[in-house]
Amino acid sequence: MRRHLSFAVWGGLCLAVVPSIARAQAQGDRFSVLGGRPLRQGQSAFAGGVGWPGIWGQYEMNMGGNFGLGLRGDLSYGSSIGFAYGGYGAAFSVPMRIGLATGDKIDIALTLAPSVGIASGYY
Repeated sequence: MRRHLSFAVWGGLCLAVVPSIARAQAQGDRFSVLGGRPLRQGQSAFAGGVGWPGIWGQYEMNMGGNFGLGLRGDLSYGSSIGFAYGGYGAAFSVPMRIGLATGDKIDIALTLAPSVGIASGYY
């Protein structure tokens, strides 16, 4: 248990210092996989993250209008209830995002993400 925890901590620290590449978006082309503005018609995007308690990747596409549909996979190597707990798990979800309001400074969306997963340890 302790060996797995130290591996996860060192792995997370190593990934935290790796630089990432970002591409700037034009002001009229703002969108986000996580935020309130859904993708535009014909757009798709991939996002991912590494941290505690796991690693995830998500592909999202616009299905028409203000509705976005995605596929997300998660691999967990720790517990979401605390840093000292351990466990392994995997989950798959289908995030659905409906844009409700769009403005110059704020975007509002409703997100539903039905999921299924398996885990061991403390969750």
